[in-house]
Amino acid sequence: MSQPVQHQTRIWRTPLLIAVSTLVGLTSAACGEGAGRWVSWIALATPLVVAAWRLGPGKRARSV
Repeated sequence: MSQPVQHQTRIWRTPLLIAVSTLVGLTSAACGEGAGRWVSWIALATPLVVAAWRLGPGKRARSV
């Protein structure tokens, strides 16, 4: 049975944003100098920050 499009969008929004941030970070690290290095550090730290925020002390992963 197919799920509504709105539900699918809600499920995949955050993982896709994290994937795009990671790709921007990797591209910036490979091609950039100066400010590009800062962009890469910030973009590549995003998945770690999100994981620490969602799974930090006193938090449990949500079940769907």
